[in-house]
Amino acid sequence: MEVHGAADKHAVRVQAVLDDAHGADVAPDGSTRNLLSRPPITFLLYAESLEHNEAGIQLGSLRVQLVGRVHGEGAPMSPSMEPSLNRRKLRLALRHAREQAGLSQREAAERVEWSQSKLIRVETGTVSVSVIDLRALLTLYKVTDQALVQNLEDAARGSKGPSWWSRYHDVVTPQFAQYLGYEGAATSLSTYHPIAVPRHLQTRRYAEALLAPRGVDLDRCQRVVELRMERQQRIFDGPAGPAAAFILDEAAVRRQIGGKAVLAEQLEYLLDLSHRERITVRVLPFEAGANDSTLGSFVLLGFPDDDDLLYLEHAAGSMTGGEDMKLLARYQECFQAITDAALGESESVDLISRIKQDLGAR
Repeated sequence: MEVHGAADKHAVRVQAVLDDAHGADVAPDGSTRNLLSRPPITFLLYAESLEHNEAGIQLGSLRVQLVGRVHGEGAPMSPSMEPSLNRRKLRLALRHAREQAGLSQREAAERVEWSQSKLIRVETGTVSVSVIDLRALLTLYKVTDQALVQNLEDAARGSKGPSWWSRYHDVVTPQFAQYLGYEGAATSLSTYHPIAVPRHLQTRRYAEALLAPRGVDLDRCQRVVELRMERQQRIFDGPAGPAAAFILDEAAVRRQIGGKAVLAEQLEYLLDLSHRERITVRVLPFEAGANDSTLGSFVLLGFPDDDDLLYLEHAAGSMTGGEDMKLLARYQECFQAITDAALGESESVDLISRIKQDLGAR
């Protein structure tokens, strides 16, 4: 491996050219693992956080950005994909291939001499998959389509590395991190909150006011708010965000969290979002009476190639999909009932506008 380096106190840029037939993966401890032959590729590695160990060796949290072209080929690199989306692609493909091969998870794990828990983690997309491990599974499942194999190998190489929310690791639980991976791949998002404006829709000041009574440390509070703001940006401002349907209880749009000025700003933001493509904002009025919505806040994610997913937004957070179809169906029916009882889009906009005007009149 040929290395060229240039460093300052803020960052280190290292260009590494994998120029032999057998690339080497660098492990966190600095050791290398030889992989099977692959085309030499140019990488840019950035050390994002630098420190020194006792031996004075400079360490860094590395992410890899593909640049340039494959040597010897004129085709440009395919754009990088969020690692969690690559893990999801592998999860779906490997589960389907195993089922087509007629093997249970236990049988497949035994054949490749893995623990069953490792295979489960691979099939739930919670861990990355090495190319060597992938090839072992594809051989077992008798997957021989070379185009598919190459596509999955590319996904395996792209399944490593930090996701966008990794820099918020101090405020993101493992369960919520897994959910964020699914949210990024969803084509539809439906959510309801009976008490407050959903996190997807909160303004910065509203989010800060909502967190204040919980006694959250100021620095931690700001980290949580920054996470929410970036999450919104990725959902609403991206070119391929999900179709999002939000049902807000009337109590949520009337409760003066943070005071009149903060709520007025929040309501203005809701009105702005209601006019955007792919987003619907509706209000469940007090007149709707009792219904299953008192179950609490929840999010339903839809996918074109996988089971829908339910996320319950309690303190620890929990997800369920195809493994509990009864619970998933219950919340799908609940959301449909709430949707049927909610005001229409124009009526909801009118109500939010009136509430905002009333705040200014008092």
